[in-house]
Amino acid sequence: MTKLSAVSWPAPPYSNRVIEHLANIVAACGFRVSGGYPPRWRTPFTPTALYLIHWPELIVNGSRSQAGLWARIMATLVNLAILRCRGTRVVWIVHNARPHELSASRRAAWRFYSAGLSRLVSGWLTLAPSTAPTAMQAFPVLRRKPRAYVWHPPYNGAEPTCRNRAQEILSLPNAGLLIGHVGLLRGYKRLDDLVEVFGEYAGNDVRLVIAGNPLPASYGEHLLRCADADPRVVIKLGFLNDSSFDLHLAALDVFVAPYGDYLHSGALIHALCRGCVVVAPDSPFARDLRDAVGDAWVVLYGGSLSATVLDEARERAEAVRGSRPNLDFLSEETNVPRFHAFLSLLGLRAADCGPHGVREGDPRLCEKK
Repeated sequence: MTKLSAVSWPAPPYSNRVIEHLANIVAACGFRVSGGYPPRWRTPFTPTALYLIHWPELIVNGSRSQAGLWARIMATLVNLAILRCRGTRVVWIVHNARPHELSASRRAAWRFYSAGLSRLVSGWLTLAPSTAPTAMQAFPVLRRKPRAYVWHPPYNGAEPTCRNRAQEILSLPNAGLLIGHVGLLRGYKRLDDLVEVFGEYAGNDVRLVIAGNPLPASYGEHLLRCADADPRVVIKLGFLNDSSFDLHLAALDVFVAPYGDYLHSGALIHALCRGCVVVAPDSPFARDLRDAVGDAWVVLYGGSLSATVLDEARERAEAVRGSRPNLDFLSEETNVPRFHAFLSLLGLRAADCGPHGVREGDPRLCEKK
């Protein structure tokens, strides 16, 4: 059987591992995967069976002017409507319930854009079993569309560096316990709250490390001021490439993500892959992770982060030190059958599903409401 074509926006190679992961899953179901950009004029003239959209908010975040923003939004919606009329199945992988930290004018543009996109898509995916209700609350039209989930991919890569060696390479304090956060430093992540709570946490053998690029730069200055009174806090501001990001995670015992608003989190997955105990606000995604890897690795809290939560994380980190959680459930092999069944709901007949395939029409692990 001839392979069908699929377009991914964005497409691999890409900085986020999930793009390559989804492309591999689609390819395992018998598709040829290429890259695309929805606002481009030739989009509706390129025949394709499947069009995957990961972050539609890239248009909202990336447009410099209001005129350019609206031009790209309208071009995207018109092109996707033409593709739908020509039989293309448009699939939205819903990473976020809303873009982070938009201005008022861009929030209005996003509401219009996301409402139009919700009506145009053929179906949609989330990256964990229990996050669909939150997505449907944000985008009510999606309730009427076929949906499924595939797990967020693991971050395997090279053999991870041992904790002590990573701390030595990065010139980090060799403390009894290293707590921290690594990645883009943005206001919605509430890292200033983490610094404040850590200041209430007793123990001279504990250190807090926050490393990454602040957006905006003034937020980094704010974090430095928050940490100024506590010599146990290390703030490292600046861009981290993939290897440096990974090395900082490998140095930590506990990764704290005190986010104010999130649907999924690749950072929590990455931290687990490096053997960190993770701490996060109670949410559907975090509960799914806890249920999959066990209480020993995931500390959830309701309300505000507290020193008591950090103390609980310390106990668990000391109990699991030197081991790693079983993350086999994140593999492409476990996700291929779910995606293949989802294609059946969309009326697509994949050419070949390989050794991990399911029978055509099998609704296993998919939902249609």
